[in-house]
Amino acid sequence: MRYLISALFLLFSLSSGAAPSEAELETAKKELETYFSQLDGDWEGSIESKDYFSNDPDFVFRNKIRLRIKGDSVLVGTFRNGFWYKSGYEYKIIRHKTHALIYAFASDKGWVESFSFTVLLKDINSLTLLWNRSVSNFMVPPSESGSRGHFQGVTVLKRLGV
Repeated sequence: MRYLISALFLLFSLSSGAAPSEAELETAKKELETYFSQLDGDWEGSIESKDYFSNDPDFVFRNKIRLRIKGDSVLVGTFRNGFWYKSGYEYKIIRHKTHALIYAFASDKGWVESFSFTVLLKDINSLTLLWNRSVSNFMVPPSESGSRGHFQGVTVLKRLGV
């Protein structure tokens, strides 16, 4: 609420002809930036993606996704068979103002996988998300489905609890 008051103060000052001081402008800008950088929270939506190098180019992957962002930590959950599951991968987050990059790597023997979510705050209750997944399994022939691939999808997540 304090941030909204600062924004209203700034607008009122500009419209009334009374020029705000440099310090007042700087304070108002910082408070607005803080307000519009509120990535922390629980976000949910559905995502669709395609495997761009698969043997079945018409196959579309669909899944519900949930992100819980809190400071420098993030949890990723997926909805399967009527239940929410925490992802088994350890995701990291890099934040910059209204944007964040969330990523994880996983591997075992000849299999390597990477995931990334590029998110940006569309508005205070909407988060746009670009999802990428790359997988390679060199223990399996390239002709076998799922042995190598790039997946990508885009969606809008909604803030939960509002």
